[in-house]
Amino acid sequence: YVEYLHGMRMGRDGREVLHNIDRSVESLTRLCRSLLDLSALDVGRVKPEIGPVSLGEVMGEVVRQANEAARARNITIRFRPSRRWVRSDPTLLHTMVQNLVSNAIKYAPGAQLLVGVRRRNGMLSIVVADTGPGIARKDRHRIFKEFVQIETPDTVEADGLGLGLSIVRRLADMLGLRVGLVSQ
Repeated sequence: YVEYLHGMRMGRDGREVLHNIDRSVESLTRLCRSLLDLSALDVGRVKPEIGPVSLGEVMGEVVRQANEAARARNITIRFRPSRRWVRSDPTLLHTMVQNLVSNAIKYAPGAQLLVGVRRRNGMLSIVVADTGPGIARKDRHRIFKEFVQIETPDTVEADGLGLGLSIVRRLADMLGLRVGLVSQ
């Protein structure tokens, strides 16, 4: 029905109401998707399919998908392509990176965002770094828990339920990966 309304002629007030309806539908869609992801993880329906994965392809696709949302929040994304390959589940890894990038876009409006791969001590790390407000030391242990959102004056309007990072943590555990946080 919302798509049908987009094709109709309407005034400024009508377009604003339609925009708000659109945002609400998108928010509900994300909520349902996150709840389904958590449910599937809880009942053990998610089984990793490990194989060769191009980090450049996974991260490049996430960045392409996120560009519009980033522009809307006045965020510049810098993507450092990588030729590195790893053995993992491409779909689950994509979901992890997508949730990290989405979270940075939601909670760091007007920031710079960097997505890339870092090699350190013989290990590879996928890095999603932003110049946003940071996370207070007292909140850092909580952000990977379900339904936790940290509010700051800059992020009061960010919509979400605090499920994205908990999904990242659970998928990382399933894949035998580590998730870390550095914040200033």
